[in-house]
Amino acid sequence: MTIDRVNVAPAPAIELTDLSKRFPISRSLFSARKRRHAREVLAVDRINLRVEEGEVFGLVGPNGAGKTTLVKLMCGLYLPSEGEAAVCGLNTVKDDFEVRKKIGLVTSNERSFFWRLTGWQNMEFFARIYGLRPAEASQWIAELFDLLGLTPFAHARFDTYSTGTKQRFALVRGLLNKPRVLFMDEPTKGVDPRSASEIIRLIQERVIGLWNPTIFITSHNLREIELLCQRVAIMSRGGIIALGSIAELRRMTEPVDTYRMTVDAPAGGVASWIEPIVGVSLVRESPSGNGLRELEIKLQRSVDALPGVISAIVRSGGSIHRCSVVEPAFDEVFQSIVDRAIARPGRES
Repeated sequence: MTIDRVNVAPAPAIELTDLSKRFPISRSLFSARKRRHAREVLAVDRINLRVEEGEVFGLVGPNGAGKTTLVKLMCGLYLPSEGEAAVCGLNTVKDDFEVRKKIGLVTSNERSFFWRLTGWQNMEFFARIYGLRPAEASQWIAELFDLLGLTPFAHARFDTYSTGTKQRFALVRGLLNKPRVLFMDEPTKGVDPRSASEIIRLIQERVIGLWNPTIFITSHNLREIELLCQRVAIMSRGGIIALGSIAELRRMTEPVDTYRMTVDAPAGGVASWIEPIVGVSLVRESPSGNGLRELEIKLQRSVDALPGVISAIVRSGGSIHRCSVVEPAFDEVFQSIVDRAIARPGRES
C-alpha cells in the first residue's frame, strides 16, 4: 500500500479574519442627543490580513486610525468584537496563554518598568514572568545587553536612563522569551533622531539576525518603515486602505512614471519634439549649465512612450547624458493614499 504525501502550507505568523473592535462611548464625552445616534466607536473595521513567517511587516496610518488597537487585539490584550485573530496558528482568544508565550511586545510606554530598580533587575523580574530559569535568564539577559550596547547601564537605576536607552531596554524585554512574532508599537516614539537611527540599525543588523523572528511594526516615522519593512499596510478609519511593498504602494498613487534627463540639446530645446508623443503627460525643460538642458518628463504607465521620447530627442539633434527614474517620497505616497481614502464616503459603524 502506498501513502500519498500531502504538502500542507505552513500557517502564517499572523492571520486576521474579518477582525473588528468596537468600544462603548463614554457618557461624559457626548451629549444625550449624540449618544442616541452613536453608542459605540468602531476602532478596527473588518480587517483581513496575512503576515508570513520571518516577514518584517509595517503598519502606518494617521492618529486615531486604529493601529495600537489592532496590535493589542493580536497580542490578546483586547477581545475582538467580531472576527478572529490567529498568531502562530493559535487563536488569540481561545489559546491566549499559548499565544503570549510565542510573542514579544515593544512599546513606547516607559511607565511599564520599575523606575527604582536597575535595568538588570527589571529584566530579571520580566524573565521570571516568562518562566525562564534564573541561570538561563542571566545568560540571555547578558547576551542581549551586549548585543544592544546596554552592558554599561545594567546596574544603574532605570529612572536615570535617557529616553533612547529606555527604548533599548524595552527592546530587550520584548526579546526575553525569544518570540516567534515581535510586535513593535511606535518603538522610537519620543526618541531623538540619533537614538531612533541607532534602534533601527540594531533591528536591521542584529535583531533580525538572531532567529529571524516575524516583526510587526507600527510607526509614524515613514523613513523607518521604508528602511525596515518588506510590506506595508496603510490604515485609516479602522480599516486597511492599501497593502503592498513600497514599490507597489508608489504605483497606486498616480498612473505615471517620472523621468529626469540631462540632455545636450539644440538651441531651440527638445520639449516641443516630446510633447506631441502619445503617453507624455508633462514635459518641463530648464537650463542645466555647460550648454546642457534638464528635462522632467511624466509618462503614462499604460503607454510605452519612453522609446518614442528617446527617439524624439535624437531626431531633434540632441543626445542624452543621463536618465533616471524619480521615485516619489514615501511620505508623499502615504499622504496621497490617505487623502484619497478620506475623500471617499466612510462606512457606517
